[in-house]
Amino acid sequence: AGLARWGVADYLLGDPFGQCVLLGCVALTQIVMGTGLWCATGGVDGWASAGLLEATWISWTLFFDPGTQTAIPADEGVLPKTVAIVLSVCGFAFNLVVMGLIVEYVRKTLRWWRLTRGRVVLNDHIVILGWTDRTLFLCSELCEMAQCSGRRNTIVILGEIDEDEMRSEIRL
Repeated sequence: AGLARWGVADYLLGDPFGQCVLLGCVALTQIVMGTGLWCATGGVDGWASAGLLEATWISWTLFFDPGTQTAIPADEGVLPKTVAIVLSVCGFAFNLVVMGLIVEYVRKTLRWWRLTRGRVVLNDHIVILGWTDRTLFLCSELCEMAQCSGRRNTIVILGEIDEDEMRSEIRL
């Protein structure tokens, strides 16, 4: 019997810290490649030269702030404009991925807080313990009873299945 082991790809894709390391490596690679591409263009006169330090700064700003390329003069050559557009698009896509991961993390955290810290305060309600194949019939009978009596009742179902799964079965 073989033992299950984490490979490098499993760590970088399946672990939150590994994902951050992978994204950091991708960002660093994009900035280094952008520096090389900007040095290859020869820079832009009066805006950004092709020196290593200035090219690194331009690569970083194009990567992080996609609007930076708007400072390139309109009469500049095609090569610096093309490099600026490529670096801006790659940086924009990277930053969208990072923003999506942050949003997903916050969404999961808020859902966890709602599930673990949320409270429902109800009075005069009906509690059904467990979810079985007869629960839907019981709910329909309780709804019919409430409709005949003219009262509005709240039904609370405590079951072992997911809330979304319960709702979809009730809708059906």
